[in-house]
Amino acid sequence: MQDVMLDYKRLGYDLSEDDRKQLEGMNKELARLTTDFSRNINEADDVMVFTLKELEGVPEGFLKQKDLLNAYGTYDIRPGVANQYMTVMRTAKLAETRRRLMDARFKQAMDANLPILAKMVQLRFDIARKLGYKTWADYQTEKRMAGDGARVKTFLKDMVSGLEPRFKEDVEHLRQLKVKETGDDAAALHMWDLSYYKNQYIKDEFAIDREEMRRFFPLQPTLEGLFEVYGIVFGLEIQEIENPDPWFDDVSLYVVSDNKTHQPLGLFYLDMFPREGKYNHFAQFTIVPGARLSDEAYQRPTVGLICNFPPPGEESPSLLSFDEVTTLFHEFGHCMHSILTEAKYARFAGTQVPQDFVETPSQVLEYWLTDKNVLDLFAGDWQDRDKKIPQDLIDKLDMAENALIGLDYRAQMAFGLIDMELHNHQNMAYVQRNMVEMTNDIMKEVYFAAPSGSAMIANFGHLAGYDAGYYGYAWADVIAADLAESFRVSPGGFLDKDLGALLRKEIFSKGNSRDVNDSVRAFLGRDYSVVPFLKRIEARKVSE
Repeated sequence: MQDVMLDYKRLGYDLSEDDRKQLEGMNKELARLTTDFSRNINEADDVMVFTLKELEGVPEGFLKQKDLLNAYGTYDIRPGVANQYMTVMRTAKLAETRRRLMDARFKQAMDANLPILAKMVQLRFDIARKLGYKTWADYQTEKRMAGDGARVKTFLKDMVSGLEPRFKEDVEHLRQLKVKETGDDAAALHMWDLSYYKNQYIKDEFAIDREEMRRFFPLQPTLEGLFEVYGIVFGLEIQEIENPDPWFDDVSLYVVSDNKTHQPLGLFYLDMFPREGKYNHFAQFTIVPGARLSDEAYQRPTVGLICNFPPPGEESPSLLSFDEVTTLFHEFGHCMHSILTEAKYARFAGTQVPQDFVETPSQVLEYWLTDKNVLDLFAGDWQDRDKKIPQDLIDKLDMAENALIGLDYRAQMAFGLIDMELHNHQNMAYVQRNMVEMTNDIMKEVYFAAPSGSAMIANFGHLAGYDAGYYGYAWADVIAADLAESFRVSPGGFLDKDLGALLRKEIFSKGNSRDVNDSVRAFLGRDYSVVPFLKRIEARKVSE
């Protein structure tokens, strides 16, 4: 009841009738603008044309993908398609190719979205003030674990400060690689160099070729292994069923059931490959939420998992990078969070939890990919399925994935601070005049300077839906590290069925039907601790 009454207040029910009408109009306009902002990003279909020489270093298998080679013998690369963008940024030898591609990505939807974003930020501030809050960040975080915008900014700034030594160390490691490659002792590292030299560092330091590792993760066996892992941990059966009304030919439908009672728990759609006009990132969307309809009936959830994995090649199946497998485990965690709900009301079901906790259940499940027992269930050479990933490669992969943690987290902090600067500032006149400049300055100060003349905020999709909430990834990561540590030290490891049943019962099934702090406490038997997260950072030191 308290939650409902607070929602009434947040909806403006304690305002006068005239003010409520004005608020309703403002919210409708904000919803329209938010939709336009997201649509402009999604529909941005910019194409960058490169010659084969300009794509030197890019894997041959990638260049053989359907629709990349055009009629003129050059290659059409879409900066808005994640796997195309990241593959080129990681492997293209020419810095100018990488710079051009990043510049195009950071300028996508810029002309259309900058004026829209300015209106969105102003409207959010005006709505917050009308409802009695100092800022939109205070309004947004009131019902989250953080509580207010000031606490979020303190958290982000403390993280920036704490990461500074490690960040400098990581940057210098990559800069030395550029010095070695270019022969210029004074070579400066730019944002468009980071993915490339990080990839080179991992190959040189750990003898890991990220692109070559794709051969261990063909999509279909990886999906089957994913279902097996989740089935073991959570006690589930996952089976494909006929899709009676697919929105596209290759969209498949699955049913999730309890493996003891065989009762159906929910349905999920899989939409795996990119196509024109499709949402071009990775996400889970709730179609039908879970809810108690009566004493005898429960409305089981239906969700959709939207991905954009590389399509099959001419001579090979769709092969995933380790990062893409991690994304698959993460997003499927959101599916399970939705489907395993037992909440009475839809408003508290599944992922309807505080936004700074919503990533925690999914982030926990990323840790499963550090365990050989888990990987052996599905990771094998696509041409010889009996050829598994050796333990030393898994160890190297874990070290490699974690090696440059200072860079990774400083990027998160930069985006989080940009989000908060737009939504926790009280001088809107200043924000409107300096929106691009002040956000680019934060990116430069905390991380790296963006390409000149670009405005990454115009393509920062989280500003529509995750506004004043980007900090939640790092916030949730702290909790996820503690939850995952319970599995790491348990007798059954990451496939511990008893611990998996407890995770399902206390975290996944509860949603927001009780305080999420109580759910975490019920699983751990104590309050969560930052210690496992700090240990993880300590373990991610770059080897000397």
